Amino acid sequence: MINSRFTVAIHVLCLLAHSQGQALTSEYIAGSVNTNPVVIRRLLAALRRAGLVRLRIPMKSDTDHSHPTGIGEKNGWKLDENLPHGRS
Repeated sequence: MINSRFTVAIHVLCLLAHSQGQALTSEYIAGSVNTNPVVIRRLLAALRRAGLVRLRIPMKSDTDHSHPTGIGEKNGWKLDENLPHGRS
């Protein structure tokens, strides 16, 4: 039986894939899944350890708070562009 964490992980990965390269906050992702942002952060930490996602942390001069929705912010989660495309 597949537990709900697997289902949420697939949803999160699909959401990040469809974000067109923009970083998404854990709060925005949690709203999409209808759960607490802490649950999403723990899941994203596991996905980061697996090399599937990365966290974008801006430099101090790079901060931009003009996107309160969590979409398009310079800080947040993104798919890792260096994902392997298959195993030999």
